[in-house]
Amino acid sequence: MLMVMQNEQDQYDFILNDKKGSKKSLLPAMDPKKKRLLLIFGGGVLFITLIVIIFGLISSLNNKDREFLINMVQQHAEIVRVAEIGEDKARNQATRNLAVTTKLALQSSQDDIVNIANKTGKVSSADIAGGMSVQTDEELETAEQNNSFDEAFEEILYELLEEYRATLVEAYDISTSEANKQVYSDTFNQIRALLPPED
Repeated sequence: MLMVMQNEQDQYDFILNDKKGSKKSLLPAMDPKKKRLLLIFGGGVLFITLIVIIFGLISSLNNKDREFLINMVQQHAEIVRVAEIGEDKARNQATRNLAVTTKLALQSSQDDIVNIANKTGKVSSADIAGGMSVQTDEELETAEQNNSFDEAFEEILYELLEEYRATLVEAYDISTSEANKQVYSDTFNQIRALLPPED
């Protein structure tokens, strides 16, 4: 019986007997003051690296937000601009009415959309004009020469409105501001009223 207990004890000797010298330091043998300085320096470098990474991530997210908001401002402004072309050149009264209603509806919310984007940095007139499509102008000009301006205008305008409606849905979904969500929702409802009824 004593022998069995002795054998069992022997099995756990490696745990119970803490052999001195089995622990090895990560740092080579050196003066304790130098070790402390090295640890403080290494910790400082690690801390600064983490801060740089965190600020880089935040900056990257802010840049993405700004790009998204600038794109939204550009879409909004382009619809107003195209509506003004329709107001000026449409021959059919119903098409002209659509152009005027679209222009007035979106002009009423344009400042709100620009103000939201301004929170990420001042939006310049060049930023806004960046969404102007030369291709749209060419298509409308060609349609006018072919006596089909109204049809081309309505098709382009509805396409722009649909694209902008999708952008507003995305903006609403990712926004954390209740005030911004309200602006997106109101603008979305304005656009829904302008689009033809869904089948």
